[in-house]
Amino acid sequence: MNRSDRPRQALAIGLAALAGFTDAVGFLSADGYFVSFMSGNTTRLGVNIARAPELAIIPALLLGGFVVGVAGGAVIAALAGGRRKPAVLALVTALLFSATALRLLGLHAAMLALLVMAMGALTFSHLPAATLWLAAGWAALMTLAATRIPPERGTT
Repeated sequence: MNRSDRPRQALAIGLAALAGFTDAVGFLSADGYFVSFMSGNTTRLGVNIARAPELAIIPALLLGGFVVGVAGGAVIAALAGGRRKPAVLALVTALLFSATALRLLGLHAAMLALLVMAMGALTFSHLPAATLWLAAGWAALMTLAATRIPPERGTT
């Protein structure tokens, strides 16, 4: 485990909470798909291909958007050199603010695209991955629990 000073730990925890919150918002807005949990979307893609191929486009587009975000984060990180963290975090911030504006304008699909790209780009902030994703998962679970989402019909 990497040890960091307190301000860096606080930043990592704050970003993880932001990622978890963003994923929870995306999950609630995207009919049960994720904007940062790509293994969940990969599973849904496989299930949709097997059961309802017409629905496979949704997780496929989310996975593609995440890859675009990762690529964008990598380019920004490479161009920024020693200032890669602030540069990538500025990109993520711009994408999240833009997604908020698109949601307010009623452009749901565009909002989801920017959310998934932001979460992809966030992987290039080079924060301790274990800390980031553990806290993101916890924040997402707590947000979902707080919303008390009822189970789908036919499930227990």
